[in-house]
Amino acid sequence: QHLYDTTLRVPLLLAWPGRLAPGRSAAMVRVVDVLPTVLQLLHIPPPPGLDGVRLDLHPGGAASHSPPLLAETLLPAEASFGSFRPDGSLAAPGLRRLAVRTPRWKYVLSAPHALVNFPPEVTYRGDPAPFRREELYDLVAD
Repeated sequence: QHLYDTTLRVPLLLAWPGRLAPGRSAAMVRVVDVLPTVLQLLHIPPPPGLDGVRLDLHPGGAASHSPPLLAETLLPAEASFGSFRPDGSLAAPGLRRLAVRTPRWKYVLSAPHALVNFPPEVTYRGDPAPFRREELYDLVAD
């Protein structure tokens, strides 16, 4: 439900004795990057239009060539705020959260989103503007 590094940062471990040298890389990895990388290891050309990039599998691979990571999550109102009004309507809107992360920067946008509120008969009837929030983090300096 959240787009912070504790949720998004998941280690990727690859092992192939005799083919991959042991090591670590600071490169950011997206799920779409795994298939092009495996195809490269198998000496199979990727099909045209395949999303993702081949990862630098050399120890100490450069993180600077990593494309930005994009993430999205939906947070239903009842999960984030847990309160309903006496008439059964929500006391707060559901949120759509978007994030863009590079090795140095992370931007998170939380904004109300009508499609997050389920069931349809339960709706938020207040002003959603106060629930919009933007966060920008300098991951090197902070």
